[in-house]
Amino acid sequence: MIAPTLRAILLMLKGLPVLLFIAVAAPSLWVISAAWIAGLAGLLFADIILAGRIAHVEIETDAPAILYTESEDPVHLTLTYAQGPRPSRVNALLETNDLLEAPEPTELRGWTGRSHSWSVPLQPLRRGEARLTRLWLDWTGPLGLARLRKIMPLNHAVPVSPNTRWVQQEAVRLYTRDADFGIK
Repeated sequence: MIAPTLRAILLMLKGLPVLLFIAVAAPSLWVISAAWIAGLAGLLFADIILAGRIAHVEIETDAPAILYTESEDPVHLTLTYAQGPRPSRVNALLETNDLLEAPEPTELRGWTGRSHSWSVPLQPLRRGEARLTRLWLDWTGPLGLARLRKIMPLNHAVPVSPNTRWVQQEAVRLYTRDADFGIK
């Protein structure tokens, strides 16, 4: 989805008093009003052309095989631009179902080649099947006049089970407490 930013709307509104003055005082100079609107439309179109393309965005997810209640595990995401310009800043938000605590939005800056990797902590609230449903990406063009948004479906399911890791760690600690130093 492509939409004008607040900056583009404010630029149009700043010219509105002049356009109204021309319409009332000198209607024969309507060409100036048309030039203002066409100029802003041209800048908006140029910003869309210079921005990173929506079609060139790819995402890879590396989610844990299982999540445990009362613990936090990360899902690793990699955003890749196959070709074309990359935006300087991308806002990313991972959407999950109600079994996971809602992740915080992430602002991505800096690129390693054509990709950017980051981790999002996942905290299960209860047992069941947690779902990573969508990834929302949002960035602006270099002039800050056009906002591009891509919603990428993930549909990744991760089972959530009781925290057996804690029991396992405690069992190891109990059995190694009485062992000789060489056996440990």
